[in-house]
Amino acid sequence: MSRGGAAGARTGAARVLVAHPSPDLYGSDWQLVETIHGLIETGHEVLVALPQDGPLVAVLRNAGARVAVMPFTVLRKALLSPSGLARLSAQAAPEIARLRSVIRASRADVVLSNTVTIPWWPVAASAAGIPVLAHVHEAEDTQRRIIRAGLNAPLLAASRIVANSGAARDALLDAQPRLASRTEVVHNGVAGPDQPLEPLRPRQAGGLLPDRHGGATVPAQGCGRGSRRRRAAAPLRGGCLLKRVRLGLPRLRVVRGRAA
Repeated sequence: MSRGGAAGARTGAARVLVAHPSPDLYGSDWQLVETIHGLIETGHEVLVALPQDGPLVAVLRNAGARVAVMPFTVLRKALLSPSGLARLSAQAAPEIARLRSVIRASRADVVLSNTVTIPWWPVAASAAGIPVLAHVHEAEDTQRRIIRAGLNAPLLAASRIVANSGAARDALLDAQPRLASRTEVVHNGVAGPDQPLEPLRPRQAGGLLPDRHGGATVPAQGCGRGSRRRRAAAPLRGGCLLKRVRLGLPRLRVVRGRAA
């Protein structure tokens, strides 16, 4: 029996088409890997569409997903202006039609659109008559509201929306209040450490944290990125560093004056 046939024979199993904007291995990419493992372990068949080849492809295939690399729009900062979003919308129709054909040909039961940076997947899935779940990771509230409203407008086509934090949900609903009834928060499912984390140590002069190996640990570059609310709630001297450690993201260790 083919893999698709075997999956369909399981009670409640579905074929899930996942669209993801990046072939890299950063935070949201690793969270996608956790999602794929969860879907496959519960008996679903997973197809993943990526816009480029990259290191994520092999990881997803090793997890048991089928991966296809195909061109589709991924939003960049250069498009985040009223004129940029207007140009993007004017060029949308051919791509939506093409993605609708891809979705229908895949025979997917549901589409998972991962992040708001791939705007036409929710619209194309809706046009194909397929339920679509959008996973929102962004908690951006620094852009003008008209930009944020345009950025999140394609999510109006989503059947359900999952935000990975209350900050992400609040930023989304501030831009598109109509999405409130179909949006819920589900925090990232990342395995915890084998042993309890050590408590944070007091800072020394210059903001360094003493290291038991004779060096010092400083927050990873970019630790302060995100929304104003999130930075206020998790300052670098505590919550942000702790979150980085818990999620397994890079830390910079300064040992005897050199980065290691």
